[in-house]
Amino acid sequence: MSKTHVLDLIRNINSILKKEKELSIRAIAYRAKTKWETALKALEFMQEFKLVKERLGTRTNRKERLFSLK
Repeated sequence: MSKTHVLDLIRNINSILKKEKELSIRAIAYRAKTKWETALKALEFMQEFKLVKERLGTRTNRKERLFSLK
């Protein structure tokens, strides 16, 4: 994987979330072609500036964090 700038990653995540209703961290990282740790950092940054909202999933037995645009 090539290194991408964090602002480009945030723009990419924003465009992905515009198309999809809500996605998990793993799904966002897969679509953005980045590691899930990097996607998590970008999502937490976006959440700090109130660009995305987070909720816990209920479909699986394990804890799942779902993100969507505000």
